[in-house]
Amino acid sequence: RAVLAISGDIPRAQMGTARALLALRRATEAKDSLAAFRALVGTSATLEYNSAVAEMLLEHRDEAQARLHDSLKLNPTYAPSLLLLATYQYEVGQLEQAASLVERFSKQFPRHLPAIKLSAANHLRTGDNTSAAEVLLQGLIVAPEDATVLAMLGNARFRAAIDIFPEEPV
Repeated sequence: RAVLAISGDIPRAQMGTARALLALRRATEAKDSLAAFRALVGTSATLEYNSAVAEMLLEHRDEAQARLHDSLKLNPTYAPSLLLLATYQYEVGQLEQAASLVERFSKQFPRHLPAIKLSAANHLRTGDNTSAAEVLLQGLIVAPEDATVLAMLGNARFRAAIDIFPEEPV
């Protein structure tokens, strides 16, 4: 904020302030910095993404989704927007749309760990445990010690074993 007090017309300072405020969950103040950034440089995929995060924090889900779509119109491969939109779509039950986004992104960026986790979670949600395990094995190549990937892989393999032997007594 000290930089903004000296010169509020520095776009990088406006965006940095907005991101810091979002990290502090101070969405209303962040929106002010984002509006100032927009006035200085216009729109961008990053701006629309951060605006979506602010709207999510304020629980304005429809507005957040619109900002994410705006971000993707500006840059169809902007990873943060793709992943946040897919996560939102999973949360509201738009499973097919979310799966389509994640699969498209995963093919484009096969070593992107958050996309790998989201893709695996989608396979687990739909009961495709074998595919989830396959995706997570790719995750181990990217991050061999990632606790979430290891836990999800164990879960997927356990579920796949139940699928194979559903009636076996223990």
